[in-house]
Amino acid sequence: MKVIRLFLCLFITLFVFGCDEGTGYKYFEVKNESALNQTVYIGETEAPLSVDFRTSDAWTSYVEYSTFSEETASTKSAESSEWVTLEPSSGDKAGDYSVIIKLNPEAGKDVSMAMISFVCKEEVLMVKLVNSPNFNPGSSEDVNNPEKISAAIKELESGFLTARNAYYDIDTEYSTSESRKTLNSGSVQLKNMWLESYKAINTCNLLLTACDNGIFEEQEIEQIKAKAMLYRAMMHLNLATVFGGVPIDAQYPAESEPVRAVLEEVTDYIMKDCEYYIDIPQKTETKLTEALFINAVAAILQAGSFDSELVLNRLNVMTEIIEGENLIFEDSNMDGRIDQDDSHVGVQGCLFYAYAFSSIQHQKSVDTLNKLAEQLNDDMFRIDANASPDEIKQKVIDILSSSWNRGIKYYVNRFMKREDWGYLNLLPIPIDIMSANRNLVQNPGWDGM
Repeated sequence: MKVIRLFLCLFITLFVFGCDEGTGYKYFEVKNESALNQTVYIGETEAPLSVDFRTSDAWTSYVEYSTFSEETASTKSAESSEWVTLEPSSGDKAGDYSVIIKLNPEAGKDVSMAMISFVCKEEVLMVKLVNSPNFNPGSSEDVNNPEKISAAIKELESGFLTARNAYYDIDTEYSTSESRKTLNSGSVQLKNMWLESYKAINTCNLLLTACDNGIFEEQEIEQIKAKAMLYRAMMHLNLATVFGGVPIDAQYPAESEPVRAVLEEVTDYIMKDCEYYIDIPQKTETKLTEALFINAVAAILQAGSFDSELVLNRLNVMTEIIEGENLIFEDSNMDGRIDQDDSHVGVQGCLFYAYAFSSIQHQKSVDTLNKLAEQLNDDMFRIDANASPDEIKQKVIDILSSSWNRGIKYYVNRFMKREDWGYLNLLPIPIDIMSANRNLVQNPGWDGM
């Protein structure tokens, strides 16, 4: 019955809103008809527009909900504790009113739409509020808005860290075939990782567009642009590692229904962004190491193996620059020890190099491991000078299987241990994301799961 009622409400809404001006309501005078059909995005706490109207008498309101599972829940409580709260929710006399639509993101996680009904003398004014399961893609006007740009600069680092940690959680918990079997397309973790990654990318794209529009001072542009491109590359790599060929997001505002790119296109794009950072004259040591490593890992993902000229070239360039720049591993958080909370990307890069070149440049692989042992004061890295290529590879695998594996457990299992998990090599695109984008195609083996 509730389903029928909601569809009837939608029919009435379409009928009334489709009428010419002047054929509207007897007891309501709507001041901004665009407020009658709105879309809000994940995490937002207020609808973009207030509902402004004049009534000829007292009025009340109620809200009906539709969920992503196509079930509906209804409440006529004016003081609802659900997703939508109206301020005010009623009026005791005729007059002008401006109703603010407040939102509780936590309560609205499963809500796809709310129909808000304002009732005056049995006449109903309806507002349709669509709850998009996506982040706010932004507006083209944002690039000229100083407040938006200032907020984006602040969000660049925090958004990147949030998205990266969401990926770390996936990599930590689901980098074996058995653990992946416990997942499905309804996974909250997968949805969170997807959304946070593309939200961070969108922030990068806003700043990059602002750089091209002359918003920043000349001396600021190179650093802002390089950092945004590096973070964008990292987010695309994390997404491609988990889901394979994903949409490449290179514009602001974000495209509403992008198509998936093939994996090679995504990894080429990642390497192009990394190389921009590597080539700029002024950069921080930590970010340079990250750019070099991400550049190499993207090549591994593209080749599906360490046995590739592209991979060997990227790893060789990485170690040459690290040695040439004399990048030293430091106790960056000053906790009295050097571990993966400090320079894990640099250490991982050196270990990847030792693994890949164990047969080609045997002595350098041995030297790389023993140098790590000295720099980190950790005999776990030490290896005998006469160790065979297979022993070097096993040494690296043993190290990365026990520690120093933040964010790369998938790569260790898939491309060092050479585990092939079939359809489990890629994880499912979240069902809510699929529902919001008709152009997305699910990964093989996950349909209906």
